[in-house]
Amino acid sequence: MCLGSGELHPETLPLIRDSWRAPQDNGASSVRVDWTGDLSEDNRPRLPLNADFLIMTKLTLVAFDGTRFDIEADNGSTVMENAVRNSVPGIEAECGGACACATCHVYVDDGWTEKVGPPAAMEEDMLDFAFEVKPTSRLSCQIKIKADLDGLIVHVPERQA
Repeated sequence: MCLGSGELHPETLPLIRDSWRAPQDNGASSVRVDWTGDLSEDNRPRLPLNADFLIMTKLTLVAFDGTRFDIEADNGSTVMENAVRNSVPGIEAECGGACACATCHVYVDDGWTEKVGPPAAMEEDMLDFAFEVKPTSRLSCQIKIKADLDGLIVHVPERQA
């Protein structure tokens, strides 16, 4: 992800073991930026214009039994990829994220449905094969992690199709 100038200011970033936490102006608590570049004399990162940063976004997956999986997810990845990477039970992901099955079906928490947005036509077609579809149903392979989804909560259904 490429950040333009003015979006990340070194003076707002306390140094924590090569990671930086920047306050968000969208109500989210923070994002993590892994820094691998040079530090200035006062231990602040030298931030070149158009520098590439790996931004982490908070994601919570709630398994059917109520177990919460709080994850720091890479922006650009999908909810499904993070669920599989963190062994969240109930996400089978048989097609590997190709939107060709409904085995990564989740329910987006009510407070997040508008921000996540509706499914595209192809995803809606695949949701016809999902178990107990609800208005908040989405395929987790089609939900891309991005900074404005910081704090996203999704629930895993009892079973997959």
